[in-house]
Amino acid sequence: MASTPWYLLRSLVASGAACAVGGVVAVVVFYFSGRALGFASDTPPSLLTSWTNYHRVGLCLMPVATAYMLVTWFVPWGAPTRRGGARLIGLVLRSRSSRRIGCIVFALIAVAIVFLFAVGAIPLARLAPFSF
Repeated sequence: MASTPWYLLRSLVASGAACAVGGVVAVVVFYFSGRALGFASDTPPSLLTSWTNYHRVGLCLMPVATAYMLVTWFVPWGAPTRRGGARLIGLVLRSRSSRRIGCIVFALIAVAIVFLFAVGAIPLARLAPFSF
């Protein structure tokens, strides 16, 4: 119990470094996918030209988020983060069947979000407040 603050500090440093590396990879993925989909200045899209900007933005951000999360989770020094995540999941979902149900619920939520995006029901995020 006495080593808990040091464990938390070590986990915080490891998580911060993992997020930094994941951020760099996400920026690189965003740069190349954004250029191919026409989001660079004065660059027409070279892929999926018949799609709307709404769907091309979503397609651009999906690999960016995926790359960020995968790199952040699987960096070699991210073991404290993975152990902490496993401990929290084990605390909330104790049995194997409840973990399976939790996984199915999260997968269904993800499928519902993708469906809402595909039909255009999710509004675009704006940087300016109250812009309609």
